[in-house]
Amino acid sequence: MNNKKELKLILIGLGIFVLISLVVFLMGTRRFTACFNIPIKDYNKAEVILEPEGIVTVTDKWEYKGYYFVRVSGLNPGDVFISVEFESETGGKASYHYSLRVTKNNIIFGNYAFDGFKIITLLFGCFLLYAAVVLFIAFLRCEDEKYFSYERIMHLGMSMYFAGIGAMFTVMALFFIFVRFDIGADTILVFSVSILSLAILFLLPFILIYALLLSISNIVLVKHEGFRPVNLLGVLLSFLMMAGSLIVIVSLLFYGGAFVASNKKDLVEMCLRSVISGLILYFILILLSTQFVLIRSPKKKLTYDKDYIIILGCKIRPDGTLYPLIRGRVDKAIAFYKEQLEHSGKKAIFIPSGGQGSDEIISEGEAMKRYLMEAGIPEEQIMAETESVNTFQNMAFSKKIIEDSSLKDPKIVFSTTNYHVFRSGMIAKQAGLTASGIGSKTKWFFWPNAQIREFIGLVVKKWKIHLITIAILTLVALLLANLGNLLNVVTV
Repeated sequence: MNNKKELKLILIGLGIFVLISLVVFLMGTRRFTACFNIPIKDYNKAEVILEPEGIVTVTDKWEYKGYYFVRVSGLNPGDVFISVEFESETGGKASYHYSLRVTKNNIIFGNYAFDGFKIITLLFGCFLLYAAVVLFIAFLRCEDEKYFSYERIMHLGMSMYFAGIGAMFTVMALFFIFVRFDIGADTILVFSVSILSLAILFLLPFILIYALLLSISNIVLVKHEGFRPVNLLGVLLSFLMMAGSLIVIVSLLFYGGAFVASNKKDLVEMCLRSVISGLILYFILILLSTQFVLIRSPKKKLTYDKDYIIILGCKIRPDGTLYPLIRGRVDKAIAFYKEQLEHSGKKAIFIPSGGQGSDEIISEGEAMKRYLMEAGIPEEQIMAETESVNTFQNMAFSKKIIEDSSLKDPKIVFSTTNYHVFRSGMIAKQAGLTASGIGSKTKWFFWPNAQIREFIGLVVKKWKIHLITIAILTLVALLLANLGNLLNVVTV
C-alpha cells in the first residue's frame, strides 16, 4: 500500500474500531451473562448456586430459545462457580456449571470471555471489511488515474486478503450472536488462531485447479519449445503452492486448535502456523491479483488520437526476418493504425524500437521497419530506433526521438505482447513517458509461463513494498495466534 489517502482512511477506521471496542469492553466487563443449555424442556424449577458466595451477585435471570441466562455483577476479586440446577415435576434433574474470575478492578471474565466479546469480534470483522472496501475503491480509482501503477496490484490483492478474513470473522460473530448463544470466547479464539489456515483450506480447490492447468501448459510448452529451466517456472510455482498449502492444512488437521500456549513448543507451533499461513495466503492473492491486472491491462479502450506508435522489439531470426512473437507486436500496431485512420482519419508515426544483438545481422528496429514497409506503411511514417537493448531503453530512446520532433503534447501508444503490457507501462512511466498500451496475442501454452515471469519480475522490482507488507501481515498473524495468551494475561 503506497497511497497516503487509503492509509489515512484505514487508520481512522482502526481508531474508531479501537475506541468502540474499548467502550464495549469497559461496559461489558462490569457484568457477565452466563449462558446454559436447558436440558429439560418441561422443567419447573431452576436454582442458581454461587460457590463461594460474596464474589458476584445475581442481577437477572431469563430463558430464551432453549437457553437459560444468568447475569451477575462483581463484588470482590476471586474465582467463583455458577451452577444452575434444573428439576422437573417428574423428578428429572440436570445441572450445568460456569467458572468466573473477578479481577481486583472488578472486571469479570468467564473462560476468557466477557460480555461484549462477540460484539468486539463482529466489530473486528467489520473493520477488516471496511479496509477491504477502502482498498478496492482505491483499486478502481487506479483503473483511471494510475493504470500502469503497481498500486493496482497491491490494492486488489490486499482488498481480497482483508475481505476474506473479515467475512469469516463477521459471519462467525453473527452466527454466535444470533444462533449459538452458548459459544464462548474459547471457540472464537481457536478460530482466530486457525483463521489464516482455514482461508488456505477454502482456497485449496482453486489452488489445485490452477496448479494443474499451469503444469499442463508448461508440459505443452516444453514439448513445443524444448527443455529449458525457464519453461518450467509454472511447474515450480505449482509445486511450491501445493507444498505450502498442504503443509498448512496437515498442521491444521493434526495439530489441535489450542488458543493458549501451555508451553514453549505450543507457542512456537501456533505462531509458525499462523505466520506461514498468512504469508502463503498473501502470496496466492498477490499472484491472483497480478494475473488479473496483466490480463486486463491490454484491454483498456483507447482513444483514436495517437501521434506515435512505439513497437517494442525482441529477438529476430538469423536472416533478419521476424519471429511470430515480434511479428505479432508489429501486426497489432498496424491494426491499431488502420483503426485510428478509419475512425478519426489521423495518421500516426511508427517507432519500431530495438537494437542489434550479438547474434542478429540487423537491429530489431530496422527489421520491424522493413516489415512495416512491406505491409504498405510509407517510409516517411516510420522513425526506427536502433540502439536500445532493453525495455527501459526502448522507452527512453523513443522518447528522445519524439521530443526531437517538437510536437507539443504528443499522444503515444506502445505495442508489445499482451502479458508484457502492464510492466512495459510501468517502465514507460519510469522513463518519463506517458503512453497507453496495446498487446498482441500469444499461444495459449506460452502465455501462462510468460505471466509467471512477469509476476516474478514485478515482485523483484517492488521488493521493498512486499517486504513492508509482509512485516505488517506477520505482526497481524502473530496477534491472531496470541489473542488467547493476551487474554490469559489480562484475566490473571
